[in-house]
Amino acid sequence: MARIEHGNVVRVLDAGEHDGQPWLAMEFVDGETLEAWIRRRQQAGGHRAGSLREFVQIVAQVAAALRHVHGLGILHRDLKPSNVLLGRDGSVKLTDFGLSRDASTATLTRQGHLAGTPHYLAPEYVTRGEVTPASDVFALGVLLYEGATLVRPFDGATPDLVLHRVVHHDPADARQLQPELPRDLAAVIGKAIEKAPDRRYESMAAFADDLQAFLDLRVVSARTLTRLQRARRWLGREPWRAALVACVVLLLVVTGFLLVRLPLLAAGERAAQAAAYETAIAEGFLRRGEGNRELAEAAAARALALRPDAGEAMVVAALARLRFHGAESALAELDRLRAQPHDDDDSLLRLRALVLGRLGRSAERDALLATLPQPTSQMGLLLAAGLLVETPSPTALPAARRLISMATRIAPPRLLVHAQWAVLAEPTAGEEVAEVLLRLWPEQPFVLHLAAARRQYDDAAAALALQQRALAAGLQDEYADYNLAAYASKAGRADLAVPAARRAIADPRLAEPARIACMQVLTDHAPDQVDAAIADWLVCFPGSALARREHGRARSLRGDHAGAVELLAAASIEAPDDTTCRWVHGWALQGLGDWAGAATIAGELVRREPAGSAAHDLLVTSLLQLPDRGHELLAERRRFATVAASDGAAWRELAAQALATDGLDAKEALLAAMHADAIAAGQDAEALALLAAAHDRLGEATAAAAVRERAGRLASGR
Repeated sequence: MARIEHGNVVRVLDAGEHDGQPWLAMEFVDGETLEAWIRRRQQAGGHRAGSLREFVQIVAQVAAALRHVHGLGILHRDLKPSNVLLGRDGSVKLTDFGLSRDASTATLTRQGHLAGTPHYLAPEYVTRGEVTPASDVFALGVLLYEGATLVRPFDGATPDLVLHRVVHHDPADARQLQPELPRDLAAVIGKAIEKAPDRRYESMAAFADDLQAFLDLRVVSARTLTRLQRARRWLGREPWRAALVACVVLLLVVTGFLLVRLPLLAAGERAAQAAAYETAIAEGFLRRGEGNRELAEAAAARALALRPDAGEAMVVAALARLRFHGAESALAELDRLRAQPHDDDDSLLRLRALVLGRLGRSAERDALLATLPQPTSQMGLLLAAGLLVETPSPTALPAARRLISMATRIAPPRLLVHAQWAVLAEPTAGEEVAEVLLRLWPEQPFVLHLAAARRQYDDAAAALALQQRALAAGLQDEYADYNLAAYASKAGRADLAVPAARRAIADPRLAEPARIACMQVLTDHAPDQVDAAIADWLVCFPGSALARREHGRARSLRGDHAGAVELLAAASIEAPDDTTCRWVHGWALQGLGDWAGAATIAGELVRREPAGSAAHDLLVTSLLQLPDRGHELLAERRRFATVAASDGAAWRELAAQALATDGLDAKEALLAAMHADAIAAGQDAEALALLAAAHDRLGEATAAAAVRERAGRLASGR
């Protein structure tokens, strides 16, 4: 055991001897055995509310542990529920290696007894004493059968009777005991407990892969045995009985083949094709979301090959085209697909409307939508929600949320639907959305990525952990490190945020605007790395004015205003329409003490964006530092209050400036203060003070006293 280091195996911490008694110090697992867990399900009358999936997840972790153990050349030889420990923290631990052996010892001599628990011993060990990795596969298969059906496959009043049944009897089909048991899980169980070792999984790794495929809603490699196959294997084990019933069996085989076998084959083929199709649809959307163009397009092609007339397969193919090749290419592909026979013109037309909107052809989009009925299918609801999201209306988002919520209630659950639900759901529903996604697809990288995005609003540490799991599981999305940097920064983990931000900036797939947030992370936590990050940015986007702008902003924040001004001046020439760059340039000039230069830039910006508060503030701040610019400052405050007529603060500032400007008629201050007071409905103490001061300046003592009385009542809460 000291050779084994795995998260699902109980660790040996120390060993020794005391007074002639050997001892082991081992990891403590606070919880219960899997045997107790199964017993509770038996007492409750069966599986409830996801407990079957929970059990398969437990067995999958045991299989992962045994894959590692077998890789070290060790066989466990005593797998049973009591040797699997379930921690209260959700951990699964395999224990009790007391009978384990080195796998290189292929054959063990039986000395009058068998080592291990009879119910879980493999037939080849019972009959010939052979112990191989296939023996552990059989034992884990028996454990899987027992937990899934809550009945042992081989049982009896005595150990000898149990062993006889292990060798000679086939257990009842798992689906006969549990009709609700998924067919794929029953197939996995059947393959694991095959009598002949060469018919079982070729390794524990193959067994573990099939368990994970079942949990991921992918197609498993195992296939359920037909009754004919079961009969043939039984006859092979019982030749003396076969002689007695040979004629009857032959007749049954011929009759069954003619009357039953051919329809069953056709039905099985259809079921396998349907499962493969569902897997291709889910993978196409999953890989599209992860940004993996090659795999997304390959999965869409598989779906179309399996069902060339399926409208939803065409939708997934066109969505991949939209993601990786743009709207024009997507529209051409969509029109090509629609020209072929298909079963869902409604969804294809809704997608066409969405693509038309992306191309700015809103009149065509609206005319097309007017001809479509209310959506009823999953795909139709999904696309209708997507169209609403791209509609500039205050009611669009709530309506889209209702539609996507309806889509999630239509079986079967589909990743493409639930992913859109995750994107559109209310921020307050983040924990619920993440829990649903992780229950349905617990190990999918893109699902972990989505769940992390939802948890960032209520638990940054949880979001960080989920994003780390997504990356460890192979997430390829261009926003993977971008999001990791954001979550780590929110969680106070600069050690993780900084390298993630550096990787995101160096990723050529990441859109330029997204790099701004990564630069902020570096500015906050590692300003000494900003220059190197900008160099990485310019490798991806040579000559980028946006990179120069953010470099200048970062330098100014570090106090290097002269270097910032030089960078920002060059960026402003390269991108003259970038008002943010001009604003940052003016802000850096203020840091340098060049108030006149900052005022010039701010004046240019307010002419471009008269209602822009940032440009107004930049101009006001600059003019306040310049001598003899009071009337210019007053003019700017007057201008901004006029364009921002409902901004009480703008009117207060105008009133204050008017009162502070020598030689100015106080009536302007009075009118500005009255505006501010009216906007605040008499609840702004600062506006009341300015109003009283304006009355005083005009010699209106009575009016000033009345205003101060109002201010007093406001202060006292009356």
